[in-house]
Amino acid sequence: MNYAIILSGGTGTRLGLDIPKQYFEVNNRPIIREVIETLEQSDAVDGIVIVATLEWQDYVREQILVSEKFLGFALPGENRQLSIYNGLCKLREIANSE
Repeated sequence: MNYAIILSGGTGTRLGLDIPKQYFEVNNRPIIREVIETLEQSDAVDGIVIVATLEWQDYVREQILVSEKFLGFALPGENRQLSIYNGLCKLREIANSE
């Protein structure tokens, strides 16, 4: 089984945006939706965990138009490495519950 972890917990401050860059729209589509749909269509990906803050999780859910692969959310850490770790812990939690 192959899993993808989408790191969506950043703030976008380096780009000077009012919102995190992953939620910025390009051609009237949020970047996060493009990422989710690409992974959803990939035969190489069996499941997806999304690392996102609580305040953005409802918005992300709205971007998941159809998903058989979305497994759940993990909260971001204080840095990228801890966000990855939290995503991996979520995958372990899911695997242990099956």
